[in-house]
Amino acid sequence: MNAPTPHVDAADVAALILASFRAYRTRFREITLAAKTRFEARAWLDGQRASALRIEIYKDFMNSLAADIRARLGEPTMSPPMSRSVKGA
Repeated sequence: MNAPTPHVDAADVAALILASFRAYRTRFREITLAAKTRFEARAWLDGQRASALRIEIYKDFMNSLAADIRARLGEPTMSPPMSRSVKGA
C-alpha cells in the first residue's frame, strides 16, 4: 500500500517549473554571450563544444525538473487534472 501523498498545490509545481526555466535560460545565455569572444579568438572547436553544451544543458535541466516534480508529487507521473491546473496557474 502506498503512503498518502501530501497535498501539492498546482501553483507550487508551476513555480518549480518557472524557477527551472529561468535557471536554464540564465545558463544558456551565459554560454551564448561568450560566442563573440570565441569567434574573435577563432576558437572554432570551443564554439562547437558550446553548441553541444547548449543542447546538453536543456536535457540536464529537463531531467532534473522531471525528478523534482516527481519528488514533489510523490508519483511517477503528473495526472491530467494536475497538469491542467499547473498550466492554468
